[in-house]
Amino acid sequence: MMDDFEQEDLQEQEAANTTIEEEKAEQDNPESQEPSENTVSDDTTEAPVMAENNGELKIEDIIEPGRYGVSNSQMIPALKKAITEQSIEKLALLKKTYFYTFDKSIRYLKKAEREFIEKNSI
Repeated sequence: MMDDFEQEDLQEQEAANTTIEEEKAEQDNPESQEPSENTVSDDTTEAPVMAENNGELKIEDIIEPGRYGVSNSQMIPALKKAITEQSIEKLALLKKTYFYTFDKSIRYLKKAEREFIEKNSI
């Protein structure tokens, strides 16, 4: 007998499989695709996410909540990445949005990473 979490996982996997199959079918039959107005030519590269947001930093660009929200398993890698980039704005946004998890995750960082946060008064 499966519990609710296993049933959810199974449903998510089935949904993902159907969308993959639909995408493959669309790729195989290019005549059925309608050209959109927002099509970008192949020779251009995509602009960074921040450019699309008019320079505004969004929390979704930094961290993605897990199954049970944002926990240490999502926060610690996001903190390490922001510290590596020396992005005080990202660290401040993480702290402002997820204060409790931010505060509890700091203890798992290296000493130099913790000092970076303290030095910048985040």
